[in-house]
Amino acid sequence: MNILIVAKVSDYKIMTTLEPLIQSERIEKIYLVRRFPISLPKVVCYSPPLFLRWNVILSEIWRIVAIFFLCFLKEVRYLIGIHYYYHCIYVGFFAQLFSKPYIFSLIENPQLYRKSKIFSYFVRRADAVMVRGNISREFLMRDIKVSSEKIHILLDILENDIAEKLKENQKKYDFVFLGYFRPEKRIDVLIRSFYRVIEEFPRATLLLIGEGPLKKAMLNLIKYYDLEKNVSCFDRFISQEEVYSYLWQSKTMIMTSETEGLPTVLLEAMLCEIPFIVPDVGDITDLAKDNENALVVTPLNEDEFKHACLRILKDEAVYQKLKKGIIEEKQRRLIEHDVSRITALWEEVLK
Repeated sequence: MNILIVAKVSDYKIMTTLEPLIQSERIEKIYLVRRFPISLPKVVCYSPPLFLRWNVILSEIWRIVAIFFLCFLKEVRYLIGIHYYYHCIYVGFFAQLFSKPYIFSLIENPQLYRKSKIFSYFVRRADAVMVRGNISREFLMRDIKVSSEKIHILLDILENDIAEKLKENQKKYDFVFLGYFRPEKRIDVLIRSFYRVIEEFPRATLLLIGEGPLKKAMLNLIKYYDLEKNVSCFDRFISQEEVYSYLWQSKTMIMTSETEGLPTVLLEAMLCEIPFIVPDVGDITDLAKDNENALVVTPLNEDEFKHACLRILKDEAVYQKLKKGIIEEKQRRLIEHDVSRITALWEEVLK
């Protein structure tokens, strides 16, 4: 069969997301409508021409037109929308227009759209809905009235071989943030919380890894709080191999987001055997268990983030307990996240 996918995620994320579909013998072609082109087996990528690509409005119009013509001209069995709300709306609209089945793969937290009647309309009529964890699943069943039989938890592929190859024992950084510098990540909360940590523990260190529209503002905030000696931040894009290397060099992953699904970065940190300090949002607690492999705090609460950091820094017994817990979680999830299992799930959904 041929499938049509509408997505807007990083190259690395789209590669790992599509890998189980690429491995499926039932799928012949994947028509991928994406703002930026990518080359993968079985994938035919449809992206706006270069002169439109950098204009958000024009590139979206181009993608909408591309979806229409692909549905009209190609033998597409399923439409799949990945990640953002409007991708799912595109897919739902054109699937109904052409009487085709469709699937939503919700990487972000679906609770963001609890008030959207359009979202509720399309998600209830989807043939299947893929989510990141049990909290999202329960929300869709309870609040949106999606049938439980339609909802499936879609796991990430874990590239443990790559992570293990880059293993390092020396810890250079107490805390590491890995992610996209955008408003919902609330890196301002992270920096202010870390400033308060420094007041009590002046030797603490933080590594920031990522790019995004708010990066310059965050660098200015680091200067404002005079944290340049304690906070390291790359001025360039780094490869996935370098990401694993720096995660191994870090002691604890920290996130201060106000909304999330189940971030892939936490799974990457787990592969590098480092525990977490995270907010209780989205599906994070499917992975992060408070006082077992993580310290889970109230979202946006700078006092709680500060005290969690200080527990890690001052109480070695607490840290070793959390590290032991994350290693045990890693061993369990390496079995669950096997690519063959994820491929089998997709094949079941696409019947």
